Amino acid sequence: MLRTNPYECELIGAIIGDGHIHIIPKRNYVVGFTGHPITDKLYYEILRKHVYRAWNYNVKKTMVRGGALRMAIYSKKITKRLTAGFGLAHNYGKCYRVTIPEQIEEDWELARHTIRGIVDTDGSIFVANKPRCPNYPSIEISTTSIKLAKQLRCILKNNGFKPAH
Repeated sequence: MLRTNPYECELIGAIIGDGHIHIIPKRNYVVGFTGHPITDKLYYEILRKHVYRAWNYNVKKTMVRGGALRMAIYSKKITKRLTAGFGLAHNYGKCYRVTIPEQIEEDWELARHTIRGIVDTDGSIFVANKPRCPNYPSIEISTTSIKLAKQLRCILKNNGFKPAH
């Protein structure tokens, strides 16, 4: 079992959401994030600090390319840690098979930081008007990974939350 910390767990959540891991053996190992060039700018500064705290890696810069804000970590060591160590999905089709690593899923103190990263990237917070309960605060997470959706529901339910679906 790998030792981890809250910063790494939040980064794993952000990778699950808006991140990607791309591996071309013997050539290119990249962990990247793609976001909105205006609304995600402050969040990417937070991610940059987390990258340093978690992996002692200085992200040189974030850039806008193709209409999106991009941040890349070029590190074989970090890429291998995330894929081989934690089992994170990489290359194409990640969105359908991504899951929260088992060792994080089983530890609420780690899972809550991972969920924070997922909510920060693929979540939304809004006020719903429910019968007999106007202005009901709600958090919604969108994912195409059925297994991830089931994991999130189970983790939240086991820790006192009442997920709707």
